[in-house]
Formats: sequence, structure tokens, C-alpha cells
Amino acid sequence: MNLKDIVRISVLLIIIVGYFLYEKSKETTYEEIMAQLINEEEVEHITVYSQIPLVKKTASVTINDSELIFSIINEQIKLKKIDTRDLPPVMSTLVINTDKDSYKIGLRENSIMIGTERYLTTPVMNPIFMMLVKEDLDWEIIEYTPIIWKYN
Repeated sequence: MNLKDIVRISVLLIIIVGYFLYEKSKETTYEEIMAQLINEEEVEHITVYSQIPLVKKTASVTINDSELIFSIINEQIKLKKIDTRDLPPVMSTLVINTDKDSYKIGLRENSIMIGTERYLTTPVMNPIFMMLVKEDLDWEIIEYTPIIWKYN
């Protein structure tokens, strides 16, 4: 093996390792992000806004149940950062209200958007989205969509 072959193999290994490190840096968990954003004890309530497909109205519900709030905030979901334009628009928004501020989290069946970052969820069907569908919540229809997500 000559010097050129050693350099080629070294460069190839550096590229492969760099690629895997880059891909790994896109991965996080919902719990980690939520722990950085809010203190769970400060949450007063969560309001959910969900656009109704093909209709210019929105379903809305406010969640005050502390067990459901705990479940929503502490759901274990693996996330992988993706380009916000790679998926359809966010149709549901959680507004987590604390005594200090409010935080918006966009939901879709297979993704979560926090701030300007969009993440694919694992498992594929977003557990928070599914939790909201399964819960017997008292939804009301409002005439407008209070939150419009902006994509980079």
C-alpha cells in the first residue's frame, strides 16, 4: 500500500465518520427539548388549536387536567431534525401556558415543530397527536386560526 492509498482511505474514513456525526447531531428527544424550555411545575394549562382540513375553522380546547398535562410534557418521543419544507404544514398547535410565558409546539401526525425547528417523530405516529385524538376532550369550534406557522 503506497502513500496515496493511505491518504485516500484516511479521507474516506473522515468523510464517513463526519457524516455519521452530522446525522447523529440531528437526533434528540422531546423530553430533552421540553426540559430546556419549561419547568413542568410552572404549567398552568395547555390550549390546543387544530385546523379542520378543508374548512376555514379551528377546533380549540383548553387542558387543565394535571395528569394529562404531565403526559403531554413528558411523552417519550425520539426526534430527528429535518427541513421544515419536507413535510406538509403544521395543522395543530399546543400553547403551553406557564406563569411566566407561553410556548408554542406545532403538531402533525408524524412530526413536531418547536420554534423554527421541525422534527420527525419515532414512533412514526406522533404519540402526542394520538393522545389528543383519543382523549375525551371538550372541543369547541372557533371562526379563526389564531396561530400561523412560518417556515424558513
